[in-house]
Amino acid sequence: MSLVTSLALDSSPMEIEKSAGAVRNGQTNWYQEKAQPLGAPRDVKQSVLNVAGNRVVRLTWHTAFAANDPIEHYEILHDDRPVGNVRHMPQTTKEPFSFDDVYQEDASLDYRVVTVDRAGRRAVSEPPEEMPA
Repeated sequence: MSLVTSLALDSSPMEIEKSAGAVRNGQTNWYQEKAQPLGAPRDVKQSVLNVAGNRVVRLTWHTAFAANDPIEHYEILHDDRPVGNVRHMPQTTKEPFSFDDVYQEDASLDYRVVTVDRAGRRAVSEPPEEMPA
């Protein structure tokens, strides 16, 4: 029987924690990354498309890194004004989040995607990379 198996069978949870604390100078979660602040959406891209006869700006992005609180939603800004929200869901595939906004020919293409967590903290993306239609 290994030492680990023996510890698990013969010890209380507190004894196991105490033994584990002796490893790596008490850093029992040494394999985990250090805490990070709330992150902005990653790999934000935009393209102008023709959808059902309408010109549409399509924004796509990949999930942000959450901080202490879970991500609640992504807010879409156009010229620094909110134009929509996309609820955050765990991203279990490589398919990005997306949002479509009807494009007016004389409007700017100044969009940002903002991560918003449950505590109300916000992290704004860089300008999107423009993709060909």
